[in-house]
Amino acid sequence: MQKKIKIKNLPQIELDVYSKISLNKLVVYAVQYLQEQGVTATFEEIISVCFRLFPHGFSMKHYPRWPDSALVIRRLNDAREKGKIKGNPADGFSLKYEGKQLAKRVARALGLIKPAPVKVKKKTAPENKKKLQKQSAVKNTQPAQLSMALPPPQEKIIKPLRSVRQKEKIAKIAAAVSSHLTREEKAKAGKVVRLMESSDAYRHYKKKGGNSRISEFDFRSLLLCTMESPPETLARNVNLFKSYVNIHNRHDLMGFLNFCEVSFASLLKPTEKKINKKKK
Repeated sequence: MQKKIKIKNLPQIELDVYSKISLNKLVVYAVQYLQEQGVTATFEEIISVCFRLFPHGFSMKHYPRWPDSALVIRRLNDAREKGKIKGNPADGFSLKYEGKQLAKRVARALGLIKPAPVKVKKKTAPENKKKLQKQSAVKNTQPAQLSMALPPPQEKIIKPLRSVRQKEKIAKIAAAVSSHLTREEKAKAGKVVRLMESSDAYRHYKKKGGNSRISEFDFRSLLLCTMESPPETLARNVNLFKSYVNIHNRHDLMGFLNFCEVSFASLLKPTEKKINKKKK
């Protein structure tokens, strides 16, 4: 009898983390995850675990609560053609050597494998002494009146010029980075906006506005979360959705998210256990 995976045992992976990874790679990791859990990687199991781990990536376009089985199968076949996966629907699928290496890289990108700590070489006592001797030698060779080399008026003129140039460089870099991120995120933002518009929660809000009584299930479904998702995940997804809405300047959806944030404030508060740990 095959081992069943409980939803509570699945790792909680944030949308902004896994949305940066291609679906082909996510399918390869899903097969690896099933193997680690001792579950035969059949079509049904792969479709199920892909949707549970990455609901935003493998949901149907107009029905985000349901997995898109055709999409999962296409990505699975792509990975098999590229030599990452072997097997068949009858006996199940498994990873080849290249697939296992890829799954490790995906797990590391998802934050499920902690990188190995970098060992810092401590300086020995003789090395520290040599460094101090060099510093003292440089100080002794400097003339006593070196600090008076530049007159006060000239020093005052140079400092503002440097600060202005630095500010201009920082402004140019910030503008370039923001425009680059906007182009990359625009496609993802558009998909999230469409999902929000088709959600039951937004349709209810559109009809009744501030008098809406949205259910907890509809609120969690809107954020692509389950009933077991912790408050930290819900709050993170609310902020993420706000950033996507801002990209498209959708003030109506921003008002809707603000309404949900106030209505479900109790669900967005961190758990008491984590608060107590921080205090200690």
